[in-house]
Formats: sequence, structure tokens, C-alpha cells
Amino acid sequence: MMNKDGETESETISDCPTMMLWFEKNQYQLVCWEWVPGPGPGDFELNFKDENSVIDFIESYYFGENEYFKKRLEYELNKKQ
Repeated sequence: MMNKDGETESETISDCPTMMLWFEKNQYQLVCWEWVPGPGPGDFELNFKDENSVIDFIESYYFGENEYFKKRLEYELNKKQ
């Protein structure tokens, strides 16, 4: 969270997987790679032709139904048993 001067006052802490997004060779490349060497449950490297497609995917990953997130969640839930 930032104050009125643009300085960070507190940071949001999350244990959700993070994604990297960049534009290269006329496509958006989205990567979520949490495992070394990987790929592990829920890891992916995907290409999208337009902004709307990548935004829809990211929204589904964090807030909807998504096969990659389900794989990661299943692993995490089974690990704790």
C-alpha cells in the first residue's frame, strides 16, 4: 500500500504463484514456473495473440476456474495431509 507521496507503507503478502508476462515475436508470453527444475504441478508457459486473451486467462487463474491453478491447489492440499 502506498501513501499520498507514492512511498510504500506496507506490502501485500501472498503465497499465490506469480506470473511473468512479456511481449515478444508479436505475441504475449505468460509463464508461471515455481518448481526447479520443473515443470511442476501448475507450471506453464503459454502464448497469446492478443491482450484480451491473456487478461482473460490471468483473471481465470486467480479468480475463476483454471486447470493450471487446480493442479497446483491439488498438490498443495495433498501435501498438507
